[in-house]
Amino acid sequence: MEFTGERLIPDEEKLLDLYYEHFARYLYAAEFVEDKVVLDLGCGCGYGTYELAEAGARLAVGIDNSDEAIRYARSRYRHRRSFFAVADALELPFGDDSFDVIVCMEVLEHLEDQKALLSEIARVLKGDGILLISTPNPNRPTISGEREPNPFHVREVELEEFRDLLASMFKNVKILFQARRSGIWLWHPQQEAEASQSLDAPQPEYFLAICSNDDLPEILGCMYHFSHFKNIESLLEHLKRQDEQLADRGEKIVELQKDVEEKVDWAKRLELAVVALRKLSAHHEARAILFKREYERVKSSIGYRLQKRIEPMLKAVWRALKALPRLVLLIIKAAVALPFALVGFVLLILIAMLTALYALPVLFAWIAIGLIAPKPRPKPKPLLDSARTDGVSIVIPSWNGKDLLALSLPALKKALEKTEIKHEIIVV
Repeated sequence: MEFTGERLIPDEEKLLDLYYEHFARYLYAAEFVEDKVVLDLGCGCGYGTYELAEAGARLAVGIDNSDEAIRYARSRYRHRRSFFAVADALELPFGDDSFDVIVCMEVLEHLEDQKALLSEIARVLKGDGILLISTPNPNRPTISGEREPNPFHVREVELEEFRDLLASMFKNVKILFQARRSGIWLWHPQQEAEASQSLDAPQPEYFLAICSNDDLPEILGCMYHFSHFKNIESLLEHLKRQDEQLADRGEKIVELQKDVEEKVDWAKRLELAVVALRKLSAHHEARAILFKREYERVKSSIGYRLQKRIEPMLKAVWRALKALPRLVLLIIKAAVALPFALVGFVLLILIAMLTALYALPVLFAWIAIGLIAPKPRPKPKPLLDSARTDGVSIVIPSWNGKDLLALSLPALKKALEKTEIKHEIIVV
């Protein structure tokens, strides 16, 4: 079961101090329960109910409105003369005059309708029964002087209001104060003056009331000493561990703070850089606007228009000027190479002349030989196809002259005879 602040859990070592404060009130109530039927109203985890049964109660009934708390009580604080049940304090599931003693520790401040609680208690309490009820002092002291309100406390009451509330239900009411010294101290307010002279009585932290419609026995104060208060070493060890954890957390907090400071410083530098960039950007934008205006003004000027017109000519001149060094270089190269070219040309002419002197006689000789030597005559083609056997007719025109006819006719006849082909010669 986890501690939330609503109910005390005895198993928590860090809550031992608070546990003994609560337990002391149950020890005081145990003096009234021998052979009695007792109701522990708002029993929580059940440690008080167990103590009442152990102190000699004939039956100790523990009730609480929390299922978890009752399950915890049944598993940890079971006793043969006790039982636990889930119930509402404002609607108790018991008949009238059911209990000899009712114990109600730190329940009143959890309820808004406190009078209804006391009315229900008075109903189930026997006429001569006793109620022991406690509540915290709203003005209880703290080490720091400040107290955080308990979120589970609906309404805490001052001493006078507490007394008047109880007196409206019971004829006899006596209230004890409770505080811590070397142990847990319970004392009656009437003893406060005497105690303050000898023991310097502290400011009460709780009020414990004993109420009844019958006469009350003598109520005496008491002091409870627990081994918890003697075993300071365990508490110191626990505090030491807590201090070490706090120291570790403190170091981590310092590191985180340093990291945060570095990041904040870095963020500030970034912010300054952003501001500077924005200023620079604004400056550039302003200059761009000025340049644009100046450009528009220049474009509209006569000089700009004249420049645009002569710009092509200037580009042509510039290209010519750029080509001029290359032209000069070519001229220089030509001037340097000209003597070598002339020498080469002269040599070429000399070589040509010498070649001509040696080649011309040979050429002329070949020409002469070609003119003098008889040319081979080509072999005449056969005038007639020897394959023909049906005879041929040869027509010789005479307009070339008789001399030519007389010269060629014999040769023709001779050739025809060799062919053995039938033929006829016709001169026209």
